[in-house]
Amino acid sequence: MEIQIRRFLKFRLPTISRPSSRPKVGLALGGGGARGGIHIGVLKVLEEHEVPVDCVAGTSIGALIGALYALTLNAKILEQRLLEYLQSETFRKARFNFSAEVSSETKAGIFNRIASFIKKEFLLTLALSRPYLISREHFLENLRFFLREVRIEDTRIPFAAVATDLETGEEVILREGPLLDAVYASCAYPGVVEAARLRGRILVDGGVISMVPVEAARQLGADVVIAVNAERRIDQKIEGLSGIETLFRADDIMGAELTRCKTQGADVLIFPGLGDTRWYHFHKAPEFISVGEEAAREKIPEILGLLEKRRRYPFFTRGSRPG
Repeated sequence: MEIQIRRFLKFRLPTISRPSSRPKVGLALGGGGARGGIHIGVLKVLEEHEVPVDCVAGTSIGALIGALYALTLNAKILEQRLLEYLQSETFRKARFNFSAEVSSETKAGIFNRIASFIKKEFLLTLALSRPYLISREHFLENLRFFLREVRIEDTRIPFAAVATDLETGEEVILREGPLLDAVYASCAYPGVVEAARLRGRILVDGGVISMVPVEAARQLGADVVIAVNAERRIDQKIEGLSGIETLFRADDIMGAELTRCKTQGADVLIFPGLGDTRWYHFHKAPEFISVGEEAAREKIPEILGLLEKRRRYPFFTRGSRPG
């Protein structure tokens, strides 16, 4: 009998630990340039409704917003800092709104149209003759307006930034090391910002491979992933497009389909879309924040219901329907 008991103990099933009182919530904040203000609006509403955020993963502008949130856990600080930045000399010198100036001037008189043409030709010449338009030091100066020189491991909640390996095409999830380096790599838009050289890799904007980093949020341990897509919807009218505009639109369609596939793994998707807006429309930051708030409020019942269901039925995964 004693031998049989020993054999039973040797082959018994492993002990299942008691589940926590609530699921671990992770955010996946996507790219989108100036439309990143949407993320701030979403975070404000989550805080208002006391939805916990246990970890955050970000791509491009989502990495910048996510990193600052992981450091502060305060959406109002993010909003204030963004608005201060848009009024700063640092932003003015950056000229990220260069394209916006060109677009607005094409609707003006003949002299402004000529100036616009010169600007466009100058920008095109730079883009074709140089490996990048914005140097590493120049771009870091702007990131330092938001972030301190700390390590990712020092953030108040787990954080990850997503970048793309320009040589292999792989998605690279950065979860340790200097925070500024990780955010820089995630934001290094190909051909515009100097590529990052990190850990033997050449890294560029994570949006190339993972515009909304759902998988990265899962790797941080999230049980429930709330994904925020700040991109535009592909539904604009296309009459009168030039050849290059048609090429860009085809690229947009491919990117949108890739993002749609990748966000299917999220538990909740917040995707307000945004008509005719561009990544450089920084003057619309307050509007983008409001759009994020409205889109998040529409999803709050779904989020709260899902969290309650997962609390009551912790072993059910996304798509399960407990009786």
